[in-house]
Amino acid sequence: MFVEWVKSISQHYHDGKPKHVSLTHKSFITIIDQKTFFDMSPSRVQIQLQKSVIVIPDMKLPCHAFSRQGIRDLNSMDTDVSIQGIYKISHIVATAFSDILQDQSLVPSESSNIKTGSMDQFFQNAESKTSRKILRVIHAPSDSMEQLAFTTDYLAWRETRSQTYCKEEQYSSIGVLRWNDYDNANAIQQWTLVPHGFGLYMQIHAGSKWIIIGSPADFPFEPEHFSFTDIFLPEFVATQQTNQMFIHPEAILLRQGMQM
Repeated sequence: MFVEWVKSISQHYHDGKPKHVSLTHKSFITIIDQKTFFDMSPSRVQIQLQKSVIVIPDMKLPCHAFSRQGIRDLNSMDTDVSIQGIYKISHIVATAFSDILQDQSLVPSESSNIKTGSMDQFFQNAESKTSRKILRVIHAPSDSMEQLAFTTDYLAWRETRSQTYCKEEQYSSIGVLRWNDYDNANAIQQWTLVPHGFGLYMQIHAGSKWIIIGSPADFPFEPEHFSFTDIFLPEFVATQQTNQMFIHPEAILLRQGMQM
């Protein structure tokens, strides 16, 4: 599947390079340096986000080593987290399987490979030189508080958390909106679908991450393009490719200190 993704992305290159490098005005990825970004008015940022994904390559974010000490700056080692494992199954005959790589305690399943564990368990696995498995920590709680001029997520959470129906929810912290993800090398994340009218931002504090973006096939881009579910449906599968009639995927490598 990964090879097919690379082919799908590279077939939309221009002069052998990604469009955000070689054909910037037709790319769904807009590169903006930190000074220019912070000089933009909130309304201008919102208008730009309606038409593209913004990547800031020189964000000068705090850097953390991928180590126990580095992670302690963000999360306790005793924190309970959801750990996602990746496994592969090779067919020998129709009813037999082999070559199974799995989470350290999860029975392979086609529907779920997520377990509850601790950050300490995740790093025990990461430090193993003989039996290390490919794992991801999903949505570890974050205490980070960053209110940007063009967003209102924290204000919306603050103003609604005391409402009758909101108080019935289990969520009681800003971690619903802010979280930390941790990945071993070669870990794969499924599609992230952001609700229409909302946004998502990502900061890379250690290592790097190759991001695939489902850019709309039509040009110029209109804000309404992603408001129709038939872009993804029917038979949308989070780990498979999208319909090439609607989506022309683009990709970018985010390194430490970059923000999307």
